[in-house]
Amino acid sequence: MHLYSCDKGVVNIYSFELIFKSMSLFKCILCFKEIEKDYERFLVQSKKKTILDVNFTLTNLDFRVYASSEYICRQCHGLLEKRNNLQQNLEELQKSMKINYATNLKKVGLVFPPKNSLEGAHY
Repeated sequence: MHLYSCDKGVVNIYSFELIFKSMSLFKCILCFKEIEKDYERFLVQSKKKTILDVNFTLTNLDFRVYASSEYICRQCHGLLEKRNNLQQNLEELQKSMKINYATNLKKVGLVFPPKNSLEGAHY
């Protein structure tokens, strides 16, 4: 058994490791990886006004995420940011395509139909 000495006597290394491990149990809510460094973890329910609302994004995923931790690691946070950016780009692209299509329909004398009234449409 390994022992370390200090001013207050002898300390058992195993009990110290258990205390240290219990203090650093910050797990990521998505990948379950232990997050040891402060700058690598973000709160899921953060009160800061940032670009990404982690809690809202997690609830809007296509799968259920259990609230197993109150932290998310930097890598998973980056993936959520990337997902949000892709969704925004897709929405902008669809809006641009819709405007272009509607403009060209007017040029040929057709009316832009709402999505629910596509009787003669192929798609």
